[in-house]
Amino acid sequence: ATTQTTSVMSSDLIWLCVRNNSSFLMKRSHTMFTTEANNLSGKNGIRASGLANKKVVGVEATESGVVISTKSTKPSQSRKPATQTIRVAIKNQAGVKRAAKSARNATSGYRPDLKKQAAARVCAIFRSKRTKNAGVKAALNRRQRKTTA
Repeated sequence: ATTQTTSVMSSDLIWLCVRNNSSFLMKRSHTMFTTEANNLSGKNGIRASGLANKKVVGVEATESGVVISTKSTKPSQSRKPATQTIRVAIKNQAGVKRAAKSARNATSGYRPDLKKQAAARVCAIFRSKRTKNAGVKAALNRRQRKTTA
């Protein structure tokens, strides 16, 4: 029986191909941004690239909360991109602090350099979904009380 060896391109080679030529690139005011998936910062760099890195972290907003996705590092799944992504869902009821903690836990052993960025992205998404209470009056501070009295 013959064994077939398959090789996957290295991250550096992928980055050299993608860094200046990608459909996700946006060039604005002498700065290059990217809209690729699994890029937390949106900057076009090798550390944050979702295409070139073997270990990536992505945060996506959904109607019911936030989904944190990581890529599996098992060699058996390197040729199966559909099953390679591991997703963790965080619901809206969790709260901002608990969601940030779960984002830090999901990335701590995987990519510790992206731990703060993932937590900040999750917090920003949760804060953007927050709505003001309709019909509830805000408490007046001292200056406002003096002018109304």
